[in-house]
Amino acid sequence: MRKNLTIILISTVLFGCGKSNNTESKSWNERRQKMEYSFSEYSEKIPLITLPLTATCEKELEGSKFRFTDKEISKYGRDNCCIYGKLADTEKYTAIIYLYPADWVLPIIETTDKKGNKISELELFEGFCGEDINCWGTSWFKIDKDLSIQLNDSSIGFDRDSKDEIIETTKKTTVKHRQFYINDNGKIVERK
Repeated sequence: MRKNLTIILISTVLFGCGKSNNTESKSWNERRQKMEYSFSEYSEKIPLITLPLTATCEKELEGSKFRFTDKEISKYGRDNCCIYGKLADTEKYTAIIYLYPADWVLPIIETTDKKGNKISELELFEGFCGEDINCWGTSWFKIDKDLSIQLNDSSIGFDRDSKDEIIETTKKTTVKHRQFYINDNGKIVERK
């Protein structure tokens, strides 16, 4: 009798928990189909990025939809993007990195208030990436734990002669370094 009671108790707990999770999951799926969920529920589904984060334009970051459709991402984030991850989640703002498909994947930080209204954004690659007949360029960035952001861009432009050889005397190198930070209100500010 005691053994049967134990089995019944364990079965009730196991099946009861499973039933509760199915109901919650069904409710979430129904609200998702109708797009009736809050920004905080959207944000909670996005994992936090481990910092520091460094990337170059030559090696694309890989994103995910985190089970969101394009329509859901565009409701609170950026149209036609994947999500790389959540950069910060404070009492006043949330910062998410979206990946925009272009000639190379363009990472963009977007900060929003806790209702999902955009505060600020920053494209993390500024210049030309790769090479063509008259130039070569690269971009890279680093985001530290204190949410300071370093953007770097380097390019070399040049002319070619009639044999398609680079004319060394025409080479011009341009290097840019810019620094930003996310302030307490979620605004992305350039350091001067």
